[in-house]
Amino acid sequence: SETEPDDPKGALDADVIGYAYCNGGFGSGNEPVTLLPSEVAHWSPQPDPESPELGMSWITPAIRNMQGYRAAAEHKLEFYRNGATPSMVVKGITAPDEPTFRRIVEMLESRHAGLGNAYRTLYLTAGVDATVVGADLKQLDLKTTQGSDETSISYLSRVPATLLGISEGMQGSALNAGNYGQSRRTFTDLWVTPTLQDLCGTFARLVRVPDDAELWYDTADMPLLREDAKDAAEITRIQAETINGLVKEGFEWETAVAAVVGQNMSVLKHTGLVSVQLQPPGTVQN
Repeated sequence: SETEPDDPKGALDADVIGYAYCNGGFGSGNEPVTLLPSEVAHWSPQPDPESPELGMSWITPAIRNMQGYRAAAEHKLEFYRNGATPSMVVKGITAPDEPTFRRIVEMLESRHAGLGNAYRTLYLTAGVDATVVGADLKQLDLKTTQGSDETSISYLSRVPATLLGISEGMQGSALNAGNYGQSRRTFTDLWVTPTLQDLCGTFARLVRVPDDAELWYDTADMPLLREDAKDAAEITRIQAETINGLVKEGFEWETAVAAVVGQNMSVLKHTGLVSVQLQPPGTVQN
């Protein structure tokens, strides 16, 4: 940056002059390799607020949701490891000294903690009381908690929950054929197609693209885009019929194509000929 050389990241006239790549990260001790912008296809659809030129993965803002989902799964696992019973507080254990108290606690743990001791009866002497603390899985409602995390991760990944097949997308009206189709179409229109177009523009600098062409993607083996291919064929058919009708009415073929494809009827030019035979007015047929 010429205007802000000390802080060029957000400067209006900032230009990227190169990239430094280090296998394993810059803390690995490996020697970094310097690359010119013409040698790198840099695709960053989601900008990083702290480093606009770098971009960031969509997983970065989803890390907290992933940690919460993992914590809920571990909580459920520990619940079953503890014998599928909630925690308890045992009060009133009489012990003359600390070693005796510890032996009693170890005895209770060995006989009543863990999956192998699930549902065993707990016998206590007079004056000792066992009180359940905490909540069971139903009270914690882990299904709702984990489902919320799944939905947040689905939103950040831009893939609808219905297509992912997660719990929040496998219930209610989401499974209706119309709603599933609409979810797939929305995903295609709002993410797949623009992302592929963006990727082609990014990779174009690494390949030799002719001046009269552009790098594009092939949808032949993409079932998700077959519906788009069908719609495109229908649009092409309608455009062909419109061009044919304009030519029959006497408009120049080139201008009819340009008007229909560019959706600008002002470019139409008439030949001065009328009828389907495109003969000058007053022409007598023999």
